[in-house]
Amino acid sequence: MRNSPINQVYTVFVRLSDVFRYLDPKVYDTLCQPIFYSPRDTIHVYGGQPDGYTPLKPIVTFERGHTFLAYFEGNTTSKSAEGQLAIQALDKLLHQFGYPVFLEERSLVAVSNNTAMHARSVIKINDVPAHQNRWLLKTWNVDDISVHKQHLMPNCLHTSDE
Repeated sequence: MRNSPINQVYTVFVRLSDVFRYLDPKVYDTLCQPIFYSPRDTIHVYGGQPDGYTPLKPIVTFERGHTFLAYFEGNTTSKSAEGQLAIQALDKLLHQFGYPVFLEERSLVAVSNNTAMHARSVIKINDVPAHQNRWLLKTWNVDDISVHKQHLMPNCLHTSDE
């Protein structure tokens, strides 16, 4: 973990239970529709689309007993007006319930991506090189490592370079 104390850069966490509790049912239904996509170069997703975008997908996703958001603020979009309005409503709630945390060197935060969202919030940069060197170590738990073997680094136990 590297995050300069000179800079005001926070990691913001949002509990999905808060978002789902206050999300209008019509907006929720829209977010469940496969009408959203993101540019490929802004997210890490295996595979490729010739047009440079993810396939159309819902933002509200159900997987392995969890309901969560497959969403990248400012990048996930929709061609439909209804989809755009749903994104605006979602963004409003994400910002309303976001809790900023300043992560210092040696900080440890364990968050399930199935129950929370996280984002970076840049308030003020006083040291640009330090900000460019900001780094958080992220880990994933997967059910089947074989799907990800092509991304693992040689001679490193289950370490990927994405």
